[in-house]
Amino acid sequence: MKKRDLLLAIDLEDVRDQIPDGHHYQDRVEGNVEQILDLLESRNARATFFTVGTIARRLPGLLREILDQGHEIAAHGNNHTQLTKLDPLTFEADLIQNIDSLMAAGVPVVSGFRAPTFSLT
Repeated sequence: MKKRDLLLAIDLEDVRDQIPDGHHYQDRVEGNVEQILDLLESRNARATFFTVGTIARRLPGLLREILDQGHEIAAHGNNHTQLTKLDPLTFEADLIQNIDSLMAAGVPVVSGFRAPTFSLT
């Protein structure tokens, strides 16, 4: 079978943060990421995890595990707020806080960004 290149990007956020009373539901972020990491390892594949600041602050160990397995971590907004809801200065502050949170969690370089909900294409 011919080997094919793969471009894989994963949004790392907690949907419970986006819905009313969301934290009444079970936290599945770590378990889901572990399953994704196992799948990627079984296929010898690498991915970029576009990660919100709230996850970086809450689960820095998970980000280090992602990095240790050879994946990239990129910015995805601080709180997953759509860019259409942010003026330019607020967007800049949001992105800076996201990057600062990622770096505080151990991400050495943040070189990518994906807008939440594809609100900028």
